[in-house]
Amino acid sequence: MTNKLCTLLLIIVLNIIATQANLLEILRIQNQLKSSYHEIEKLQAKYKSKIEEAILKEKQSTLQDLRIKISDELNSCREEKSALEVLNKIYSEQITELQRKANEVTALQLEEKDRQINEGLATMATFTTIINEQAKQIQMLTDDAAVKSQIILNMETKAKEIAERLKNNLEEFETTTKQEFEANSCAAFPGSNGVHVIKVDQGDAFPVACDSSLAGPGWTVVQRRIDGSVEFNRNWLEYREGFGNLSGEFFIGLEKLHRLTASQPHELYVHLTDFNNESSHAYYDKIVVAGESEAYALSELGEYSGNAGDSMRDNEHQKFTTFDRDNDQSEFNCAETCLGGWWYNNCGLSNLNGRYTMRDEYYDNSEYGIFWDEWQGPGYTLQSVQIMIRPKIFTEK
Repeated sequence: MTNKLCTLLLIIVLNIIATQANLLEILRIQNQLKSSYHEIEKLQAKYKSKIEEAILKEKQSTLQDLRIKISDELNSCREEKSALEVLNKIYSEQITELQRKANEVTALQLEEKDRQINEGLATMATFTTIINEQAKQIQMLTDDAAVKSQIILNMETKAKEIAERLKNNLEEFETTTKQEFEANSCAAFPGSNGVHVIKVDQGDAFPVACDSSLAGPGWTVVQRRIDGSVEFNRNWLEYREGFGNLSGEFFIGLEKLHRLTASQPHELYVHLTDFNNESSHAYYDKIVVAGESEAYALSELGEYSGNAGDSMRDNEHQKFTTFDRDNDQSEFNCAETCLGGWWYNNCGLSNLNGRYTMRDEYYDNSEYGIFWDEWQGPGYTLQSVQIMIRPKIFTEK
């Protein structure tokens, strides 16, 4: 028992000793570990400092490289900027020059376009005027055709009467033929109110209407207006040759009027009647109508007498005007305004070839009718007119 106990104690003691030894070994190991830890800390501090120095150096080197690179890039940018500025200046100058040339070209083009447009408008205006003139002439010809158709019908009706009359008067005609062709005016047929053939000069003979009832014998009627059956708004050629019916309304023709007044001295008589059947007259002791080279101007108009007033004085020395031959002194064509050919000045105080109307209200105080201002006032249109000339042999006796 005692041995077992001793042995147990010995074992315990040995265990305690072993334990203590183990503890000491553990403490030694701990001390070594602490010493190693301190060494490690020192090494860490040492290497950390070196690492930091290396990192700092690396950063400084990197920063320096960056600075150099950035500086190089900035220099490159500056150079590119300078080059761009030079290019920009060149391009700006080129653009400015192109704009200047474009503006010059545009201005020239616009000027040319304006000129072309103006020329086009002028051409259109000319064509419009021509078309209007042609339309007027067409209307005139249409009206004239209708009038002439009626005249032809009347002439056909009268043809038989004339044939019968010629048959009945053949003997009288044979005895007077020589006298007819030797006559140079109606003065050769005193007392006659009919149509006779006269030969004024070396030109062709032509028929004329004679009158011996209004103002004595021997007058040659050169114009008559009584009922509006003949249109007097006619062109130059028609006024030169004459138109109408010698037994009714007519105009003898400017060329015949010139030949008559140039062959020997003539006097002029204008007989007027209004719509109240009141009459008046204007007498001029001389009349001369120039030739076509002078536009059949009323070159001389003698001294006036009568009770109608001297409304034709304003027409003396004036050329004849028709709607297609403007020879008057007005800004406008008086023949277009007054609807008939006449010796217009600035349109004037008389218009015996104007538009005929059965009543005076429409044309009263206008320039469109048949008027003689010194008698019934401006524009008062008349019912009938007869213009006559006669050699002065009657008044010179």
